[in-house]
Amino acid sequence: MLLLTNKTIEKLKHDLVREGLVELDGLMLAQENAKINSTNLAQELVKENLITETVLLKFIEDKLHIPFVDLRDYTPDTNCLAYISSENAQKYNIFPLFKIEDVLTIAMSDPLDLFTINTLFEFSDISIEPVVCTETSIKEAIKEYYLKQNTSYGNETWQDMLISDNINDEILKEAIWDILKDAIKTNTEHIFMERSHTGLNIFFNKEIKGFIPNLLVPRFMFEFKNLSNLDNEIEEIAQSSKFTIDLNNQKYSILVSLFPTKFGSRISIIINKPIKNITEYNFDEKKLNELFSHPALIGINDLNKNEANSLFYALAEYLSEEYNILMVESNIKYELSGIAQIEFHKNTALYFDEIINQIDLQRFDIIFFEKIYTKEQANKLKMFTKEKIIVTNSTEENFSKFDFQINTQGKIF
Repeated sequence: MLLLTNKTIEKLKHDLVREGLVELDGLMLAQENAKINSTNLAQELVKENLITETVLLKFIEDKLHIPFVDLRDYTPDTNCLAYISSENAQKYNIFPLFKIEDVLTIAMSDPLDLFTINTLFEFSDISIEPVVCTETSIKEAIKEYYLKQNTSYGNETWQDMLISDNINDEILKEAIWDILKDAIKTNTEHIFMERSHTGLNIFFNKEIKGFIPNLLVPRFMFEFKNLSNLDNEIEEIAQSSKFTIDLNNQKYSILVSLFPTKFGSRISIIINKPIKNITEYNFDEKKLNELFSHPALIGINDLNKNEANSLFYALAEYLSEEYNILMVESNIKYELSGIAQIEFHKNTALYFDEIINQIDLQRFDIIFFEKIYTKEQANKLKMFTKEKIIVTNSTEENFSKFDFQINTQGKIF
């Protein structure tokens, strides 16, 4: 059955009546049914037998001078799949067919949807030539060529994608997501990007993994800022943001910092692993509950900052059902329901004193302090250890001693 979106059929609906292909009453009925059924006008016209699919396709072809292609009898050039991502093919119901010189022919169920065409290829040198197809046939082609087959494009790494001769904004977006996913799969905690004479070098932890060629850096930065919720209009001021990425049904928190330099922006990306359940740490539950049953100063003893942060969150989630908890963090990695969270990353006495006042005024049972910057701050915080539980992963350089220490191996000592 033919399915066309409103941009195309709305332009042509009165021509159908003028040329005697559809009665006016039938057109009005089809429009009303389309609203009721949340379908579109072309579908209702064919469904109500007001016009056949063959006649309607011929009419569209003649009126718009856009050829009709039956994808069931057509073999597309699979190399052209690189120009449109699977996500966008499904979202806009389009399918790439072939490319001759700088012109890419794409099948569209709505060939007058120029907004889609301009959006997808805004930063590309490619010209677009649409052909009209049924929505059903496009969906079948997407399923066959994008979702079932392992095309060469689908097997490419992000490094391969970025040295291709045919780069558009969708490929750049795919590459950015693939960089993040590659880092997660390789247990990379820190991605760093910095300009060099070859382009934008990309480091996983301290190991260089690839680079963005100079010609692509402006477009890459534009797409990266968009995906990272950074302001593309700001060039001379440092920016930061955070967002989450889902991979294999787990959420990873991504913290992004961008610093302008005379050679171009430097980007730092911190990847925080998903929050673990407390049972994954092999704690003796009875001993753990005893530990948090009375006021104390507890240190998290672990050299790996990411693992310490993960334990920080796991403990807070576990204890939140019974205790009123405040978490003071350098950056809020994950937002937790039922737990008060504030950010503290300034080495200023005034801001720290405001936090101390809140602890004093509000009835928190347990305070998680991710980092203490000075001994003076540590001494002020220790005033509460006679009536509250203080948990921190700061070292003993600032605290003279901890009543207890715990680590990510589930040990309490």
